[in-house]
Amino acid sequence: MANKILSEGYAQRLRDKTSEVDSLKSTLQKGGFTLIGNESMKISISAKHYGYDGTSLAALLAKDGIYLCFKKRGWT
Repeated sequence: MANKILSEGYAQRLRDKTSEVDSLKSTLQKGGFTLIGNESMKISISAKHYGYDGTSLAALLAKDGIYLCFKKRGWT
């Protein structure tokens, strides 16, 4: 099953999704958000620049249906 998924366009879907994430990162940075790290499929936002800690920013985002896989004191 996995081999079939990988052989049937997975690489292109991954490239497309990576481009979407890059575009979102660019939009966030243009909006004044400070991003941390350089993983292609991960967005880490510095919360402390906006008066939040990672937990409170995560709670705020959850109200809009955005759930995080990780949150820390100063970033999410």
